[in-house]
Amino acid sequence: PEWADEVALYRATLRDLPLNAKAHHNLAHALGSDASTADERERLLRTAARLYPDYASAWNNLGVVLIQRDGPGDLEAAIEAWREGVAAARRAPVVGGTGAMLQRNLQR
Repeated sequence: PEWADEVALYRATLRDLPLNAKAHHNLAHALGSDASTADERERLLRTAARLYPDYASAWNNLGVVLIQRDGPGDLEAAIEAWREGVAAARRAPVVGGTGAMLQRNLQR
């Protein structure tokens, strides 16, 4: 069935909802960190970030995929992805009491 495991679930979700940034991100995560899935994970995370540019986690995870490539990795591209992630996190709304307190402290 489509829900047999996370990979199958998110692949089924993307068949029906190809513009769902969270599903792209979650499928990349579900694929694990094996080098054989690096290209697909990079594509999925780039798509998630393109669909929702303020998706800090997608940018962060893209940086991780890029730096963990076989061989030397792509340091410059990873750093750029992480910069985008930091910028996205700064743009994200802060929700809840703890978040409001954190935001107040950061503005001091």
